[in-house]
Amino acid sequence: MTVKRTLLTVMSVLLLPAILVGCQPKTPDDTADVKIKKQVTIQTIQRQSEIRTQLTASGTIVPKQHSIIRSLTPGTVEFIAEVGSPVSVGQPLFSIHDTNIENAYLTSSQNFQQTAAITDQRVQQAELALGSAQARLELAQKNLDSAQKSVALGIETAKSTATVSYNSAYTIMSQVLNFLSVGDVTNLMYRYRSSPVSNIYVRADADKNYSLAAEQFLTLPLELTQDDLVDQLNRAYAALLKTKLTADLTLVIMQGNENFANGLYANDQLILTSYQAQINQNISSLITSIGAVQNAQTNGNLAIEQAKNQLELTQIEAHNAEVSFQSAQDGATLEQTIAQSQLNNAAYNYGNLTLASPFAGTILSHFVKVGEQVSPGQQLVELGNLDIVEIEVFVDADFSEALAIGDPVTINDTIEGFISQLQPGADVSSGKLGVIVQANNTNANLTAGDIGDVAFTLIYQQPDLIVIPIKAATIEGTDTYVLVSENGIATKRSITLGRVFGNQVSVTSGLTDGDQLIVPNGVFVSVGDEIEARSE
Repeated sequence: MTVKRTLLTVMSVLLLPAILVGCQPKTPDDTADVKIKKQVTIQTIQRQSEIRTQLTASGTIVPKQHSIIRSLTPGTVEFIAEVGSPVSVGQPLFSIHDTNIENAYLTSSQNFQQTAAITDQRVQQAELALGSAQARLELAQKNLDSAQKSVALGIETAKSTATVSYNSAYTIMSQVLNFLSVGDVTNLMYRYRSSPVSNIYVRADADKNYSLAAEQFLTLPLELTQDDLVDQLNRAYAALLKTKLTADLTLVIMQGNENFANGLYANDQLILTSYQAQINQNISSLITSIGAVQNAQTNGNLAIEQAKNQLELTQIEAHNAEVSFQSAQDGATLEQTIAQSQLNNAAYNYGNLTLASPFAGTILSHFVKVGEQVSPGQQLVELGNLDIVEIEVFVDADFSEALAIGDPVTINDTIEGFISQLQPGADVSSGKLGVIVQANNTNANLTAGDIGDVAFTLIYQQPDLIVIPIKAATIEGTDTYVLVSENGIATKRSITLGRVFGNQVSVTSGLTDGDQLIVPNGVFVSVGDEIEARSE
């Protein structure tokens, strides 16, 4: 009862001033609404090309170099490095003795040397046989090359002669056919097709043969080519025969014809007679050239074929010798491989009777004593080096592009380190990327097994970017907006968000340089509120 009375008394004392104030009449100033300006943090929007943000992750501290050395062979321990003693790289850590292992190594070493000597001699003999066969093959190849060159020379000589014959025949045909033509040979019109003659049938034959000779002549190449040499000569020969027949028939219709003996055609018979002799000479020359080319090709092909047959025989011999050599090599390799494998196994066991320190460090502990019998896999000594420690942490794969090997980090807020390894890709199930950081621990500031907090500074390079704190953006339904200060009034501004950079996000539309962004700082702000800016 006393406590309740006391509380009532205290409350009455506290409420009395408020009651008295509430009972006083209001003045005109008290009736006016007083708007209080809200204190807010303002960020002036400014485009930038570099974004820095912090990322922290934790992991277990482990020594970079640490190993439990185990025995790989059975035997008796003869020596083991003392606990606490420093060791350098390559320094023996222990020594084990086993008679069976030592004898097996000696026997397999001798067997390998004997096998190598025997198989090497066998391979040398097969190699000599192969060399002899290859020499015969080279000689056969040279004979073939010589035959081909000789044949090529003979064909070239025959071609040169044929070229002279062809050119001469082409020239005389051109002269005769142009002489017998109306205008030139391309008109295909016989000069005497309308001339009065005593034998019109002979004239008709001459006209017909002229057309055939002219057509064949116009299909001939101006010069003899390498392709289808004999065919071109035969075509020239056929055209020359038609030209000869045309000239012969023309002379027949001229003989005894008074129209040709006097007047305009008085000399035509003499000219054709001269052409006729030249045509006969060129026919004989073409026949000789065709035969020479065919003989050169036929005899040459026969000589080349014989040389090729000899080459094929020597190729077979060389192939057989190569197969024998390869077989000798394969056999030697197989035998030596078996012997080498036996030696390797024995050498492996023999080499494991002692072990050199893989890195510089300190002997931390022993698991056996000198004189003790050990078996494969049994722990012998513990070796470690805590001068350098590592911490593996896992971060979201989205941060990978801002991380690089060699980037500096801070461990436990005070110790400097760097990124030493990055996983090539994120884990499929977790989406996390493994990152290993390394730090110098010569001062023993970090203890193995403890949890270390690693702080990364993420730096993104992207030109012409507007970035705001994620907390400044509000998402309602399909609309995303921020509050900006316009003439001291909180105003809603719809925006489009882009890429996220840690606790910041880019804005692709809705904001521009100089805009006054209201950043949430614990003060609730609504659209239309009067604000008092506080720059940040």
